[in-house]
Amino acid sequence: DTGGDGVRFPTPVNNGERVPADVLATLAHDRDIEVLTHVARSPRLTARVASALAEHPHVAVRHALATNETTPPSLLAAMAGILVDLLNDPDERVAEAAAANPSLPRPVMEDLLAGRPPSLPSVE
Repeated sequence: DTGGDGVRFPTPVNNGERVPADVLATLAHDRDIEVLTHVARSPRLTARVASALAEHPHVAVRHALATNETTPPSLLAAMAGILVDLLNDPDERVAEAAAANPSLPRPVMEDLLAGRPPSLPSVE
């Protein structure tokens, strides 16, 4: 596969497992939605790139981000905030994917189950 800027994505690395974080940051500026969804699903996604992708106007990019289950522990707090933002996404599919993501903090899940607006727990 080839990204919108001519970046080659060989089939074995389409999930971004071997793509360095700095390359993902560069690819996050690509105009090709397929490239951006691969970036959003990558286990090497940084909080900075994830935050930018959470604001992307295309629903496929936000949905891919909301379904990223491979969030490293060091990014959970940052991603939790992004997931909470995605819970309020205008596209129902994105909000549902964010609600189903196992990286969502337990207190937020409890808020959702209780019918309360989700709030991000403080990080100490």
